Amino acid sequence: MTDFTELKKKQRATWALGEYDRIAPINALYDLHEALVMLQEEGLQNSWARHTKNHLALRAGLDAMGLKFVIPESVRLPQLNALTIPDGVDDAAGSTWRGSSCSAKSTGGRFV
Repeated sequence: MTDFTELKKKQRATWALGEYDRIAPINALYDLHEALVMLQEEGLQNSWARHTKNHLALRAGLDAMGLKFVIPESVRLPQLNALTIPDGVDDAAGSTWRGSSCSAKSTGGRFV
């Protein structure tokens, strides 16, 4: 268990030296700002339309390969595509390949 009194003492000591023991997530804030600027330039409706168009193209290709989505179409988000892993497929090997070869992420045994 954390001793919050000790943490407070450390915080006061570092501040007294003109140092900080925490760093703000500056890069994440810049990223968020840039993403919002891009969204404003593109327009919200255009962004949704682009995501939907790309999702439908992805879905058509995955359907053609016989892959199935985890989430029912009625509640599926076009920005998030979770697939089931077919029987007989080695997910560990696929995760290694995805991690080194493309920007797809895998979590919980599913593509993300």
